[in-house]
Amino acid sequence: MKKRIFMYLLVSSFFLQSPVGLWEQGNHSLSVLAAETALSGSGISNMFGHTDGEHDNNTWVFVGGKDVAGSFDRIRGARTYIGHFEEYIRGTKYDNNGVDSLNGRQRYTINRGREGMTLDQIVNDYDSLIRAYDPKAAVYLVSPEDYTTADLENFKIKLKAFIDQSLVLREGKGFAIIQKPFQTADAEMNIRIENFAAAVDEVVAGYTQDKDSYSRILVVDHKEQTAATANTSWETTKLNPDGSLNAAGHLELAEAVYGGTETNWPSKRPNMLLRLTEAEQPQEYIKELPLVTAGEDSLQVTIQEGISSSWRYEVDYRQAK
Repeated sequence: MKKRIFMYLLVSSFFLQSPVGLWEQGNHSLSVLAAETALSGSGISNMFGHTDGEHDNNTWVFVGGKDVAGSFDRIRGARTYIGHFEEYIRGTKYDNNGVDSLNGRQRYTINRGREGMTLDQIVNDYDSLIRAYDPKAAVYLVSPEDYTTADLENFKIKLKAFIDQSLVLREGKGFAIIQKPFQTADAEMNIRIENFAAAVDEVVAGYTQDKDSYSRILVVDHKEQTAATANTSWETTKLNPDGSLNAAGHLELAEAVYGGTETNWPSKRPNMLLRLTEAEQPQEYIKELPLVTAGEDSLQVTIQEGISSSWRYEVDYRQAK
């Protein structure tokens, strides 16, 4: 039996084609698959100067909730998926000799994600969150802040507003990139995720009659990427107990966002690695300080009673010069 794997359709030199789904590995031609899909996102190669020569002035702004922000308590100092993405497009895939390069280095990759941020806020504050940086691409991850609380119909309205505002960036040459939500370990929540992912498809399908706009709207399907049939280790190794992305989860999303550059994805993955190993550290920092008395030839440290059952303190002595 042929093995079913998760695969993104490559229709440009950079990103993923939407819609994304499961593809049966074998001798099928990519051109056949392309013929069965629309041209959503097919113009993304313009982000790299293949036609307009502006690759070195292209800026990306990422927005969304807690999984875009990637706080320290969730990823322990590792890169967010935006950080991995930036390193890959501005470093790994660029060199002065033009070998394995993207025709130049992108300008900026900016993360404006914040825990608690909703699509309502993004649309209402679009000028300060996104337009102020004069980007060519605006990237929105459908986050828990939206799919756990938002009304689905209002979400569709706001998503269309986000796309419309993004398309007019750079004098009508802008790109709107929508990341569908990823699966969680909560079966009931996954039903809501399914509904919001379907809403993304519905809104994007509304642009099919405008070929230029449609070619500049890209959908990255993390829902299918992280579904049980496509990635059985997702829930156990890529998520924190609260369902947010851990460091490995951010790496996984980064590879998906960039995966469209690899013609034989997913067997050839971008060379993105987690190189950090978390060192042992205190579990709690106590505000109360020990009492210290220094004499001419002595140092007395007194730990107050009732504060903690376990203390560790270090004395750094340096001779005065």
